[in-house]
Amino acid sequence: MKQGLPEDVAPAARASAFSPLRHRLFRTVWAALLASNLGIWIQTVAAGWLMTTLASSADMVALVQTATALPGLLFSLPGGLLADWWDRRNALLVSQALLFAGALLLAVLDGAGGMTPWMLLSLIFITGAGAALRLPAYQAALGDMVPPRDVPQAVALGAVAYNLARAAGPALGGLVVALSGVFAAFVVGAALNVVLCLVLLAWKPERPVSDLPREPFGRALAGGFHYLRQSPQVLITMAHCAVFTTFASALWALLPLIAKADAPDTPSRYGLLLACMGAGATLGAVGFSRLRDRISGPGCVAGGFLAFALGMFLPTASQSLWLQLPGLVLAGAAWMITLTSFNLMVQFSSAAWVRARTLALYYISMHAGIAFGSWISGLTADWIGLSPALLAAALALVAALGLFPYLRLPQHQAGDLAPVDDLPPSRLAPGVDPGRDPVIIHVAYEIAPEDAGAFRQAMAEIRRIRCRDGARRWMLVQDAARPDCWIESFETGSWVEDLRRQRRMTMSDRQIFLRARRFHRGQDKPRIDRWIRRDRV
Repeated sequence: MKQGLPEDVAPAARASAFSPLRHRLFRTVWAALLASNLGIWIQTVAAGWLMTTLASSADMVALVQTATALPGLLFSLPGGLLADWWDRRNALLVSQALLFAGALLLAVLDGAGGMTPWMLLSLIFITGAGAALRLPAYQAALGDMVPPRDVPQAVALGAVAYNLARAAGPALGGLVVALSGVFAAFVVGAALNVVLCLVLLAWKPERPVSDLPREPFGRALAGGFHYLRQSPQVLITMAHCAVFTTFASALWALLPLIAKADAPDTPSRYGLLLACMGAGATLGAVGFSRLRDRISGPGCVAGGFLAFALGMFLPTASQSLWLQLPGLVLAGAAWMITLTSFNLMVQFSSAAWVRARTLALYYISMHAGIAFGSWISGLTADWIGLSPALLAAALALVAALGLFPYLRLPQHQAGDLAPVDDLPPSRLAPGVDPGRDPVIIHVAYEIAPEDAGAFRQAMAEIRRIRCRDGARRWMLVQDAARPDCWIESFETGSWVEDLRRQRRMTMSDRQIFLRARRFHRGQDKPRIDRWIRRDRV
């Protein structure tokens, strides 16, 4: 199988959810990732509880969640770009080293008694930056750890590692804080994060060899945005994700205040509430595949909106722990199912060459919603109170369902996004510089007059694909003297850029091109000419 999507995997491969663990490299990295995630959650619990002693206002407590999520807005795209552009193992190592440095400084400064509210937020921001850089790099590196048929299961196991840590980490963090204090929790968090650094240092991956030079950094960055602009399904998914996380983040951000209101001297209560949400997320991850077989992607998302709203309402309805815990389990499951649905929609709409960048842009929309929503929820809680703020967020989630008829989400399925590997080579005359001057491509068609309207409609989709993959100045012209003669014209930055554009074509794209070219009435295939621009001195 080529580098395709989970839908391309044989049913037999899907049956074994734990098959990637047979591979020693993945098993080692996965275990170290689980330890790192545990460390992050332990230090998050400690930081949240420490902030309640350093500052009394609800907005400062909520800013801990903002400081955790805001780096995802700023650093997800650089992480995805590094994963597509640089050595994936090195990108992972740099991100994990940054995360470990932030965790170590948390322990050192707290142990020295020099922690302030803004210093705490700054160090949480640094660890969040490492996590944000690591996420798209880890997703892109899965294909280097396991065979292609095991990549979907490896993605799922990554979510399991995150949610196992979310289920156990908060409870463990609350226990460590209750028994030994915040400093001990920070030390444990730093120790757990150094493990993945050591594993990555020992990994010596094989580096792929390409006959094309590495794409310039700025052009690779712009390429991610070009692809996104021409991918409406990804844009719609990102919009829904931003709406969901903006309102749902209120529960995550204000959970320390819910715990403190019910048991002001028991930090383990906060850990227990977080553990319930983590346990619910783990249950959602385990049951998601079966749910996905029975319900469409948009149905899973709509159900997630409603279930999270209900789970957010229950803690506001009563201070009884027996009512709060089931609500938080439900909210955790809804959070997992909704975000996993969004993740799959983005992956199923992205070609392999740019998938890390589109995932990074998706993570930006997710973290932007969390960062902004956490801050707004803190201000709202200061203004109208804790329970009314949570209730308002729950009602906003229900109202957001009104967007679904207008912004239609894609399904949990896609065409074949494997790259086409049998394209005929483009020939370059001797002595022509392949990297300096722009290339203009002309594709000549002979179209019967009665087919002109349908042909133009088909070429609109061709335009989207060309521009998405790196073409510019696309146009379709008709010969005034010969109405049956049509020319598709577009430009690329250089001969190398045109070769790179050609190799980005997917099998699904090929089907679209074949449908458009059925309108061609010439005896031979449409003629393709490539011209080197010579108007620059």
